[in-house]
Amino acid sequence: MTRVTRSRLVALAAIGAVAGTLAEGLHLRTGVWALSDAGAFPWWIAAVYFFGFLGFGLALRRFGPPLEVRPGRLGLELAAFAALLLAPSAMPEQELAMTALATGWVALRLVAFRAPGDVPLALGAAAANLAIEWPLVALVGLYRYPSAHFLAVPLWLFPFWAGLGLGLRRFFSAAAGTGGR
Repeated sequence: MTRVTRSRLVALAAIGAVAGTLAEGLHLRTGVWALSDAGAFPWWIAAVYFFGFLGFGLALRRFGPPLEVRPGRLGLELAAFAALLLAPSAMPEQELAMTALATGWVALRLVAFRAPGDVPLALGAAAANLAIEWPLVALVGLYRYPSAHFLAVPLWLFPFWAGLGLGLRRFFSAAAGTGGR
């Protein structure tokens, strides 16, 4: 990995940390999730996002070479990513509707726009979320999802992160300089 690629990876992880932290603040404010102790916003979430995105960017090599990303498509990718990231706040009480939306988005991506390695990446992103977030909610009780009716975490969380993972793959590919800017 070149020095420029590492710098871009760190910069993208920092941008992702800011975007993720802002989205989590919105999710908290709209009731998507709630703190167990009703304290102040947990700013450590920014570090979790930063190191999570950084680790994700480094792990992408396991899913094949970086993808060719055209600049025009990158704008659409960003819009779709933002829409998915903000969707839980638009329907915080609608677990099944949000599950259908996120699952539909992932299915559309995998049927119409699949690149080699996308299926294992989507499954890996969903599994990683389950392995990390479920224990924090169900075992540690750090926070909770008031509208999770079937598990400790809402059903939409798994396709949500699968879809975000597919978008992140394109962003990190563009940052690696294989396409896009």
